[in-house]
Amino acid sequence: FPSHDRSACVFGGGYNEMFVSGIIGLFVGFISVWLPHFSKISLLLSATFAIFFSHFSVSFLGPYSYEIASITGLILLIPGFTLSLAISELAHSHAQSGTIRLAQSIISFIMMAVGIGLGYQLVSFIPIESGTSAYTTHPSWLIYLALLLIPAGFLVLFNALPKHYPWIFFACIISYFSLTLFDFLTVDGLPVFFSALTLGLMSNAIARWKKLPVSLMLVPGIILLVPVS
Repeated sequence: FPSHDRSACVFGGGYNEMFVSGIIGLFVGFISVWLPHFSKISLLLSATFAIFFSHFSVSFLGPYSYEIASITGLILLIPGFTLSLAISELAHSHAQSGTIRLAQSIISFIMMAVGIGLGYQLVSFIPIESGTSAYTTHPSWLIYLALLLIPAGFLVLFNALPKHYPWIFFACIISYFSLTLFDFLTVDGLPVFFSALTLGLMSNAIARWKKLPVSLMLVPGIILLVPVS
C-alpha cells in the first residue's frame, strides 16, 4: 500500500489519487496471494480492476486524475526486473534464458493490456457516472515523504536487504530529480530518455565502485520512470 499511494504522490497526484492507488495496490496484493499459481490471470484481473475502480471512484470522490491512480496502482506489476534480466542475458550471449525471460515479460505486458481493455469495456457498458479527469494538488513536503517510503516498498518487492535501502533510495532520487531537471525539453520522450541515461550511468558507476549488482539501483529507478513515459 505505501509503494502505490506514495508513487501516486510522486507522479503529481493528490489525496484522491493516493487513496485510489492504494486500494488498487491492496487488490493487487490480495489477488496475487489468492491466485499464486495463476500469475498471468492475476495480471489480467488486476489491470481490469484498476481501470474500472479508478473510473468508478470519480462518482463519489469527485474529479481527479484517474490516469495517475490506475497507472501507479499497477506500477509494481510491471515486469521491469524480468525485462532487464532478459536484456542483460541476451547481451551476454545467454540466448536461451534471455529469450525465455523476454517472452515472459512480453506475455505479462499483453495480459495487462488485455485487462486494461476489459476494464474500459466494463466502464462503457455499466451505467456509472465516471465524471471527468482532473489534477488535484498536495503539499510539496509530501513528495519528499513519498521518496523516503517508496524504497521501503521496493525492499519488500525485490527481497532486498535493509542495508540496500540507501542505494535504492538514491536511485529513486536520481529518477525523480533528473526528470525534473530535464523537464525543460519539449520533445516528447526526451526528458525520460535523459533521465534513464543518467540513472544507467550512475547505476553502473556505483555498481563498479561498491561491487553491487547493477539491477539493485537500475530496476527501482526504471520502474519509477516507466509510468512517466
